[in-house]
Parts: sequence; C-alpha cells; structure tokens
Amino acid sequence: MQETALQYESTTRRKSRRTRRSKAVAKPVGVVLSVKKMRSLIEEWLLDGEGSSHSPNTISLRRTLTSQLLWFLDHINAKQCSAREMKQFMAYLNKPQPDGRWGKDGPHAKTALRPSTIHSYYTHIRTFFNWAVDEEIISESPMNNVKRPIKRSDQIQPFSDEQLKSLLQAARDSCYSQRDEVILRFLLDTGVRVTELCTLTLKDINISDRSAYVMGKGSKRRTVPFCSKTAKALQKYLREDDRAPCDPVFLSERGRTADAQFTRSGVFQLIERLGKKAISTTYVAAHILLGILSRWLTSAWEEHPLL
Repeated sequence: MQETALQYESTTRRKSRRTRRSKAVAKPVGVVLSVKKMRSLIEEWLLDGEGSSHSPNTISLRRTLTSQLLWFLDHINAKQCSAREMKQFMAYLNKPQPDGRWGKDGPHAKTALRPSTIHSYYTHIRTFFNWAVDEEIISESPMNNVKRPIKRSDQIQPFSDEQLKSLLQAARDSCYSQRDEVILRFLLDTGVRVTELCTLTLKDINISDRSAYVMGKGSKRRTVPFCSKTAKALQKYLREDDRAPCDPVFLSERGRTADAQFTRSGVFQLIERLGKKAISTTYVAAHILLGILSRWLTSAWEEHPLL
C-alpha cells in the first residue's frame, strides 16, 4: 500500500511538472499582431535575413516597405494588424493620395503606385508574416485573407533618337561631364542594372576587348560588351586618375577616393537630374532607366550612331 501511494505521488508530481512546462511555452497568438510587437519582430526578421545571406539591397528594400506599413498603421491609429488592416493598406497603395503618401507632399507621392510596385509590397510583407508563422509567433498569416494584386506589365515606351540625344547632351553639359556621359553611355550600351554599374571596379573593365565583367543578382558574374565610342569615353574618363585595380570605376561628387564609390541613390539622382533637364519635368529616375532599358532591349547590340 505504501509503495502504491509513493508511485501515485511520484506520477502526480511528474504530471504537475509537465503541466507547468507546457504553460511556460508560448503558443501562437492567432492571426493578429499588435503594432508594438510588430516593430520589434520586423527588426528580428531583417536580422534573420542578414544571417541568411540576403543581399543588402533586399534588406534595405524590406526595411523601407515595412517602415511604410508601420507608418500607415500609425496613420490610421491602428493598435493591431490583422487581415482588415492589411486590406486597408493595399487599398491605400492602389489609390491616388491627394494629400501625399507617407506624409510627403511631392507630386509623385500623390499618384497611385505602379502595379509592379504594389506587387512588391505584397510579396515582401507576406514573407514577413510567413516568417512569423514559421517562428510560431502567430498561427496564421493575415495575408492569407488578402487577395494577391494583379501584376500588370508596365508599358514603358523606348526612348526616341531625339530623347537619347537630349540625355547625352545634358550629361555633357553637367558639372561632371566626363563621368556622367560615360555612365549614361554604359547604361544605354550594356543594359546593366544600377547596382552592377556601381560595383564595377577598374579590374572589371577591359577597354581593349570592349567588355566588362559585372556582378549580377545572386553573386552571378557575366561579361557584357560595349561599343568603341563607349570604350573611348571610358578611357578618357579614367585617364585623369591614377587608381588601383580594386578601386571603383565611377566615383561620386564627394571625392576622388575608393570610399567615394557611386551608390544606387546617387545614380538615381543623377539620372533624374539629367532627365528633368533633357526630357520633361514629369520624368522620374525609374521611368528614365526603364526607357533606357526598353531602348536597349528593342535594339540588337551594335554600333548605334548615337552612341
């Protein structure tokens, strides 16, 4: 009898310990997150992305998109984020905002976003909530009840010869004429991404072979050719400096050293400045770059008379 009683007491104690442990384990909280909780989780998600070797551009984009989501939730005085708030957010992206989007009052902040941009918001924010599900922070993503936006192709018309002439002339008339003309020619001639342009070093350029070795997405390298006029412009631009092979090809206005490498933001500002001077005040850098790319895609690689 005494042995049976001791066994019963021991079993009861084990069950009690298991109960306490199970209560101590955090359970998913459903499909709703408080805005306060989201702020800290987003930082954790971005840090997790860095640990998973996501590119700096991806991390930067995700930081921007999620900070704008948090701005919107504060704007509508939301204390939590559920499917309802996410539907409101997607509607906000789709509609023109006469008072400006994200608290800004510039002309581009008042227009509706492009379908591809809205799709990017949806994809990255959905990834964040899926991560929260995988981490057992919530049981289901609120984005499951938000319809995926239709990704319509942006209809960008290739630039005409006159527009290309105007862009090149605006580059020649700028304060840094040699650099700006080479950047514009290189984009027109090769169709490289802005990041690929910025990360070019002197050792990546082979002027005699008229080719460049660029680092693309996923750290994939490829060789792109360019024409003789672009090679001549590059040679003239690089003749001014005595730089090391690992130094960047294109330097910003901040200086003439390797730490003054041109950034994506700097290229966008340059292209927008040239576009406003040469084409129209309504053009923005992204549209100009797409126009350049469209022109490149619709033409076979050859010695174009304008280049």
